[in-house]
Amino acid sequence: MLPSFVRIKVKNAANEKSDVQLLLLCAWWALTTIGFFSISATKLVHYILPAFPALSVIVGSYIANNSSLKGNLKILEKIADALLILIGIVLGLFFLFGLPRVLEANKYHLVAPGESIELGWGPTAIGLLLIGVCILYFFLVIFKKRPMAFFSLAVSMVAINLIFIFAVFPMAAKYYSEPPRDLSRLAAEHAGRNGIIISYDWKTSSNLVYYSKSKVDFVKKDEILALNDKLRQPGKIAVLTRWQHIDNPIFKDFKLKERKGAFALLVK
Repeated sequence: MLPSFVRIKVKNAANEKSDVQLLLLCAWWALTTIGFFSISATKLVHYILPAFPALSVIVGSYIANNSSLKGNLKILEKIADALLILIGIVLGLFFLFGLPRVLEANKYHLVAPGESIELGWGPTAIGLLLIGVCILYFFLVIFKKRPMAFFSLAVSMVAINLIFIFAVFPMAAKYYSEPPRDLSRLAAEHAGRNGIIISYDWKTSSNLVYYSKSKVDFVKKDEILALNDKLRQPGKIAVLTRWQHIDNPIFKDFKLKERKGAFALLVK
């Protein structure tokens, strides 16, 4: 995704035209963002979102300056406009109607029975904003007010990012990030340096290891014999599992230490 970067002479960038300096800036912008989060301990998709504006500028510059594509620039421009509007409206409809249904269908994995998922105002605001700005962009392009159309996109993207930061991400953390983080730390406190931490029918990622700062034994739902062997070991044992396993006879000697959402911490 960095086709124009190979054409930049870094040594002479200060003496080059401003467009070359812009490409150099965007290249470093994208590379440092992606590079930093590639070596971080936790990796989530939205971490590299800040790199996409820079990548878009680089790819757009490549298309605009490529002789084989320059003749079709108007056609590509119309296709890009159509795709932008279509994708924006589809995403807006998803936030308004699709996301609540998806979470409702999967709430078994997020909350305990009888509890409901609280979406808050964030998804609705993002859905309405996406659809509204796509409609505005369409009319501005039709009336050939493209600079104003781009300005409206920029303002809406800032607003959407703020909504994500202050409304959507906290809501997602409540059901996805906080349970493994908080319960893993409690499990580490109980187990100590010589205890055992078991993840049963939950997560098999490195996040539990990162949060607990300890070794975690991952046991799948159908590995009952392996689980039974681990539970018989001497010393303190902490089990991170789903709420539906709390009453499993195999955990009869364990007590419930903490429950968050659809997950629980059992200790002995």
